[in-house]
Amino acid sequence: MKHIGLHSIAIQTNIAALASMKDMYTTILGAKEVMEMPGVVVLEMPNHFIVELYTEIADTPVYLFKNNKMVLGFWTDNIEAKFKQLKEEGHEILSPILQAGECYSYFHFTGPNEHVYMMKQSIKI
Repeated sequence: MKHIGLHSIAIQTNIAALASMKDMYTTILGAKEVMEMPGVVVLEMPNHFIVELYTEIADTPVYLFKNNKMVLGFWTDNIEAKFKQLKEEGHEILSPILQAGECYSYFHFTGPNEHVYMMKQSIKI
């Protein structure tokens, strides 16, 4: 399966709203919980879109929610080429290319609107 386009959204919320947001996604929108750790819940929507809910106690990079409370993530077929292209075009690169286990590689950058975005490439075929 080839991955293209928008794949995820990370949303910053507060600890008081986390349980009710998780409940909304699971009971009303049909998401299934795929991971929970202190201050973070990751949900997968029926169409495989990923929703990540973060609170102030989550262990996140300082830059992740620096200019907005949402981070959009996009698939690419060639993460090294996208990294180079974005850097050459003058976008602020916020992280090196990182590995998420054997699943995918990713990096964060700042767009022209100063919001943080994520670019991701699947490792599994």
